[in-house]
Amino acid sequence: MKISKLTILSLIMVFIFSCKSKYDLSASDIEYIIKEVDEMYERDQGIRKKLLELDISYGVDQKTYGSFLSTRGKKELLKEEYVSYKSKSDSIWNAMPPIDEVNTNKLITLTKQYGFPSKERLGVYKAKAYFIFVHSAREYFDEIRTLIDKEYKAKRISEYEKAYIFWHLDGRNGMMPSVNEDGSVNY
Repeated sequence: MKISKLTILSLIMVFIFSCKSKYDLSASDIEYIIKEVDEMYERDQGIRKKLLELDISYGVDQKTYGSFLSTRGKKELLKEEYVSYKSKSDSIWNAMPPIDEVNTNKLITLTKQYGFPSKERLGVYKAKAYFIFVHSAREYFDEIRTLIDKEYKAKRISEYEKAYIFWHLDGRNGMMPSVNEDGSVNY
């Protein structure tokens, strides 16, 4: 039986393409994922930025948020100021959970389909995706933990990103992890 060069070439091509992981990213995949992650990050940080802007406009010292001390001479907010501030603050806080839920579901879906979108995999300067899971609701913790463990074992997420996400999943006890100069994680 004679095997043609075309048959051999076809078999080689089938082998090469079947070895490609479903998590290998094409240029168009990367472009799409970056766009999606950027949009999630903007929604996530945009609503939180509104809280900061509100605090600044009312002169609320973020370090003493619980006591509503003003940065203006460290006086407490006047009752009228407090009522107005509290109403606006509550409306922003109430808008966060739906945004966080949409972002969490989107990132879970993206991660299952493409693998975790770390800055190394996307070739971007700043990591943004892990921030989304740090604002996820408790109902997603088990699914996120399982997903991140899988992604870490597959080397699609850094130790730092994993540690930061787990810091949230584990109740935010102690200081959040940081990266040392040598790249190791400080827990």
